[in-house]
Amino acid sequence: MAAQRFVSFALAAFLLAAACASVWYLIDEFQTQHLRRAGIAEIVFPETPPELASADRLDALATRALQTAPWQLDFAKSATQLSIAKNPRRISNWNRVVYIDVAENGQPTDAGINAIEESFFRSPFGEIEDMQWRLEFTNAYWASMPDDIKAQSLAQVTAIADDWRARRWLREFGKTSQPEITVRIERALAAID
Repeated sequence: MAAQRFVSFALAAFLLAAACASVWYLIDEFQTQHLRRAGIAEIVFPETPPELASADRLDALATRALQTAPWQLDFAKSATQLSIAKNPRRISNWNRVVYIDVAENGQPTDAGINAIEESFFRSPFGEIEDMQWRLEFTNAYWASMPDDIKAQSLAQVTAIADDWRARRWLREFGKTSQPEITVRIERALAAID
């Protein structure tokens, strides 16, 4: 009888915990979608990023914090670091670390270089938008990029060229890119055309 009561109590506690977790997840997802869709004037930023938020919500908060005028760099940086701690595989977070590093310092520091290396490590290719952003970034700071980052950036060109939707962007980008990148773009597009 006592064992049966314990099992019933344990099952009820488990179901209650699962229900609470489901409600938390739904609220977090609703807030995340609101952040992504709302006009920037509609978003109320907390003083500090919520530690219990999901990595996705923190990512959205950090992204939107950089769309405010003036930018909320400290908030974006904190939200990004929390999101990385929860899910280090999100490439947008590593790219944002690089972006914030340059915004704070005017050029990439060791922290920014480490973050772009982490971005490439976590997702050597990935989404077209991520590859385009990394290529634009490395092009802008080509002289200060280590050789391995340059090589990975050049590999992005070939991957972007394989996506027919991104070829137009690549052609336009090649008109103003660094000579090494332009040569790779021309070769990649010639191999496809």
